[in-house]
Amino acid sequence: MESPHCLRLLQGLALIGLVTSCGVGVAPTPDAALEQGARETTTFRGTTGGELFQIEVNSHPDPVPLNTPFHLEVHLFEADGVTPVTGARLEVEGWMKNHGHGMLRRSVTTELSGSPGIYEVRGMLFHMGGHWDLRIQVSRQRLTAEERLLERDGITFGVDL
Repeated sequence: MESPHCLRLLQGLALIGLVTSCGVGVAPTPDAALEQGARETTTFRGTTGGELFQIEVNSHPDPVPLNTPFHLEVHLFEADGVTPVTGARLEVEGWMKNHGHGMLRRSVTTELSGSPGIYEVRGMLFHMGGHWDLRIQVSRQRLTAEERLLERDGITFGVDL
């Protein structure tokens, strides 16, 4: 037969276990809070594959919503990351490579007048959850002393919904 002292000790330990598992949480560390915050915002930055351009993309609303229209603000710079690129053509699409399809809509891109290097992309809609590739293709004509060049480069950002 167990002693009353041993029984009380077991009851006390059980009570402590119950109290600590019922709502008494541990505050996240600053790093964990920062990581959570990073997932809640949708700003993408990167260099295109051929290293011709630097791109920053902001979603409105932020973060990218599921099955709700949203638009993007794209800041396009030369490779130096400082000089804005004007007069470019941007093609922007969402693609689900695991499903083999894209968006149900076609986006429309407009260069904002009075805002060098800033482009607005309307008509975005990620209609289902999962991993999306946000593909941005940039093309522009550039004149040199000898010739007219067509430069084309792109970047893909991953979006998980």
